[in-house]
Parts: sequence; C-alpha cells; structure tokens
Amino acid sequence: MLCRKRVWPGWFFLFVMFAGSIFGITWFSIKLYKSAQKQQEKSEFILNRTPPPITPPKICEQTDFVNEKGVIYAKYKSAPSQKIIITGINWSGMENPEGVPHGLAFGQASLVRLSSSLGAT
Repeated sequence: MLCRKRVWPGWFFLFVMFAGSIFGITWFSIKLYKSAQKQQEKSEFILNRTPPPITPPKICEQTDFVNEKGVIYAKYKSAPSQKIIITGINWSGMENPEGVPHGLAFGQASLVRLSSSLGAT
C-alpha cells in the first residue's frame, strides 16, 4: 500500500478561512453602513427643527473716566457715576528676562528703604 499524502483538507481549510473572512468583512461593512445612515437621518431631523429665536446682540457700554477735582469717576450713560479709588500700584519684575510682573518681590525691608530714601517717615 502506498502512503499518499492528502493535501485537499489543508486547501479546503484555507478556502473556508478566506471565504469566512470575506463574508465577515462584507457583513460588518454593511452593518456599519446602515447604522451610519440611521445616524445621518437622526442628525438631519435634529438640524431641520425650528431654529431658536434670534436675540439682539449684547452691547457693552463704554465707560467714560472723568477727573473732577483730583478724583477719578467712572461715568456711565445708563447708571450713576462711581468713584474709583486707586490704593497702590506695583509693577516690579517687568525688567527680568521673563517680562512678568512679580508684585512685591523684594520684600518689606527693601520697600522701607525705598520709602525712606524718598523722604517718607
């Protein structure tokens, strides 16, 4: 008896795997296409609804700053004027490489020295 090698089960297995892959890719592609079409219909339904009412644009009122007898006032057309009190400004730190203000970066001792050199007690 001759021992013959059987090749056809391997070829059959390969054919089944290839056909199954093609079927799976096609089936999932169709499923994905149909779900995308449903989502498209929902999106069109939402977009075709009645638009919201148009509201007028909001306009900010420009403040007019006025100096009256050494006091700064912010005057508005639609509201009473308000007194502006400036208590202190410190812009130290702009000369550094970052160019960012540091505020009171030098500490209390340097501020005391600075104020005493300017004549304050």
